[in-house]
Amino acid sequence: MLQTSVLRLGAVLLRAMLLVGVLTQVVHTQAPPDLSGTWILDEARSDPGARVAAGRGGRGGAPAGQLVVQKSATDITVQRGNQVFVYNVDGSEMPGPPGGETKSRMSWEGGRLVVTWKREFYAGERGFQTSTGRDVYTLSGSTLTVERTVTNAGGNGRTEMVKSVYTRAS
Repeated sequence: MLQTSVLRLGAVLLRAMLLVGVLTQVVHTQAPPDLSGTWILDEARSDPGARVAAGRGGRGGAPAGQLVVQKSATDITVQRGNQVFVYNVDGSEMPGPPGGETKSRMSWEGGRLVVTWKREFYAGERGFQTSTGRDVYTLSGSTLTVERTVTNAGGNGRTEMVKSVYTRAS
C-alpha cells in the first residue's frame, strides 16, 4: 500500500515537471513584438537630448522626432530622421550607415529588440575613433521606448545613455 502511494506520487511529480517544461518552452517561443509603424517622439517623457538622438529630418528622410520601423521576413529597418538602419532578423552582422565603418547585430531578449553596434571613423586631428553602442527597443502598448547607450561618444571615452519615448502615430 505504501509502495503504491509512493509510485503514484512519483508519477504525479513527473507529470508536473513535464508540464512545467512544456509551458517554459511555449513562453520562450512566443513571437517577438511587432514594432512596425510610425512613432512620434514624446519630448516630455524623453531625456534631454532625445530630439538629437531621434535624428534630424531631411530630404528623403523621416521628419525630425519621428521614427519609422518596417519589418520583413529577413530584416528590420529603422528610419530615424535621414538615417536608415537595417538589421538582419537572423542576428548576423550588418554593415551600415555611411560615415565610417559601422557593423551591427540584433537579437530579441525577453521581448525587447536589442541592437549592438561598433563604429570606426576618422575624426580629423583626433585620428581614428571607435564608438560602441547598444540600442534597446521596448514596446509597451502604444509606447515604444528606445534606450541608447554609447561608449566613446565624441572621442572622450565616456559612456552616455539617452532614453527616447515614442507614441504610435494614429
